[in-house]
Amino acid sequence: MAEDNKSEQQLASATTTQATSEPHNVANAKNQRIAAAARQKDDAPAEIAKHLSKKNTDYVFKLKKGLAATDLSAERQKAIIDEMLPKIIEGQHQGKTANVLFGPVSERIDKILHAPVPAKPTPFWMSAIDMGCTFLAMFAAVYGLFGLFSPKMAKSATNGWITLIAIALAAGALMAYSTKWVNNKKRGSFLRILVVSLAAVFVMMVILSLIMMIPRQINFIVPPVPELILAAVAYGAHYLLKKHFKPLGYFRE
Repeated sequence: MAEDNKSEQQLASATTTQATSEPHNVANAKNQRIAAAARQKDDAPAEIAKHLSKKNTDYVFKLKKGLAATDLSAERQKAIIDEMLPKIIEGQHQGKTANVLFGPVSERIDKILHAPVPAKPTPFWMSAIDMGCTFLAMFAAVYGLFGLFSPKMAKSATNGWITLIAIALAAGALMAYSTKWVNNKKRGSFLRILVVSLAAVFVMMVILSLIMMIPRQINFIVPPVPELILAAVAYGAHYLLKKHFKPLGYFRE
């Protein structure tokens, strides 16, 4: 009889535990579906907001009130809240409140108002010109100094002013391309990059070969002093580009 009573008690306890855990399991499964929909942004923000806990609802209310007191437009305020809601509901599923995820409302608003503005991507042509000017300044300065201190070597030079500018711009374009590739998160395959680089080098060599055919009367060698002036002008152009447009490149001061 004692064993029968014990079995009945265990059965009753198991039934009670199952009955108690069923609502919890149902709620947990529901939270999982909500969190998954939030991550995929399938639910509208208004629908997601209905499933927030009391603490998270209060947090969102205070955040809306705080943002309303700022100079942000209504569209920007709504976009901020809409972007946060999926993260809040997902954190809620993990047992984290919005205050834990984003910090106090006052701190969150301060971060929003003083968030760094993302830099605009630099156009390829601007980076190429910027680095081309830098190379031109370097080459012209070297040739100019050689011309001042070693006139015989300067007279034996074969690079005229057109060739000098073409080489500098070609080097700038190659450097800009390599910089863009290094900073690109979605890089192509190494073989593709290699083929494109070799093709670019071949095209530039062809162009330079054609430039070398230009008569010396046109593609003449620049005297040392004007060449140093050209170096200063090229560096000045690089400095202005860097100061006003901040192009992406290796040469930054």
